[in-house]
Amino acid sequence: MKLLRFTVAAAFLLGFSSAYAFHDGGVADCTGCHAIHNENSAGTVVGTTNSNLLIGDTVSDTCLQCHAAADTGPSSYHVMSTVTGSYPAGQAPYERTPGGDFGWLLKTYSYSAHGEAVTWSPGGHHINAPAFGLPQQTGTAPGGTFPASALGCSSCHDPHGKARTDANGNLVAQNAFKIIGSGSYPTLQAPASGDTNDAYGTYRLLYTNNSYYSTNFNGPIPATIQTGSVTFSTSPLAIAPSTYNQSEATNQVRVAYDSLPGRTVGLWCASCHPKMHTNSGLFVHPIDATLDTGGELGYYNSYVSSGNSTGNNTTSFLSLVPFGSGGDSRTVLATLASNTTPTSAGPVSGDTVMCLSCHRAHASGFDSATRWENEAEFITYVNAANAPAWPGTDNAPAQGNAQYARGKTMAETQASYYDRPVTVFGAYQRSLCNKCHAQD
Repeated sequence: MKLLRFTVAAAFLLGFSSAYAFHDGGVADCTGCHAIHNENSAGTVVGTTNSNLLIGDTVSDTCLQCHAAADTGPSSYHVMSTVTGSYPAGQAPYERTPGGDFGWLLKTYSYSAHGEAVTWSPGGHHINAPAFGLPQQTGTAPGGTFPASALGCSSCHDPHGKARTDANGNLVAQNAFKIIGSGSYPTLQAPASGDTNDAYGTYRLLYTNNSYYSTNFNGPIPATIQTGSVTFSTSPLAIAPSTYNQSEATNQVRVAYDSLPGRTVGLWCASCHPKMHTNSGLFVHPIDATLDTGGELGYYNSYVSSGNSTGNNTTSFLSLVPFGSGGDSRTVLATLASNTTPTSAGPVSGDTVMCLSCHRAHASGFDSATRWENEAEFITYVNAANAPAWPGTDNAPAQGNAQYARGKTMAETQASYYDRPVTVFGAYQRSLCNKCHAQD
């Protein structure tokens, strides 16, 4: 029996030869996540600390057994680069997925600015994965009541992927169609000859209102979940290139997000962060709001960097500040997020600002999982030769540099921006809020 389990495990690992394997838009290999007989291929008893016979002690521990690795560079479906012990000082996490690398949550920085000692850690969704150095947290979601102790991969992603879409990205009935492939990428799996009830998974297996909710919690389900206080709206439509985990030193990775009525990124995020949404609660930064044609739209397209507004719509897209497309078809989104030549065009009338315009979904090298540094005056600086440089503890100029670097090395700062050369912005670039607001 152990030999049989080893064969299954080997086939499971080989199944990851492409970004499309294993999940394929829906429920995956059961034995990839569950130890059905409470014992793995090595004869080790697993599943004893949870009620679902998972091969990890928590849902996220289970997910990260495949989605985390000791990589030395970006690697396909990995969303966390791991290390032995604590993360080395001066070393940035390696993954470059659009959602970010959970490894940033393992980092702590200290620096001194204006005579004050500061210690801080990068932010993100702190999933409960103690086997990977991410222990269970306390408190609740910002702007909501979802318990941090229950936060895990399955808080956002349905591991069984029961929701489904048609070839146009429209949600379809759960039981009337079969899932034949992922709906996350530009190219869809072709149906078999004669098939008429084929469907595809939702983007990244995100929950929707025709899927069930699963918590990442060891023990009784919190009352806030039992009472149904978290109800997902229909999942957003988005398309990512299959080569999404790559350095952006020379090429940007474009994920095309739509802003269909009732299926926006903002409404989906508001399931756990309701008070952060424009239409309910704190009325913070507008979410799912159309870019003002007399302001933000024009600013985004013309803005290149601080002091440079010579851009135009054909080349203005910046993956550090993505936006929602205003009701585009799946075909248009697939072109925008092409595997080979992603479109670099900026927003047009009807396009929107969304939560992911400023934040990464998993984690980043900055506070609150933002895509750029919001806690310093400049995001670029100069070196001893007075040439443009990323700020860092190893950057010679002392004046202000500690504040701008926030304890990172120059290499870590550059990694936070997905390896872009500093010349993309030049010296003394200010916050990328200015991509839409042009206040610099």
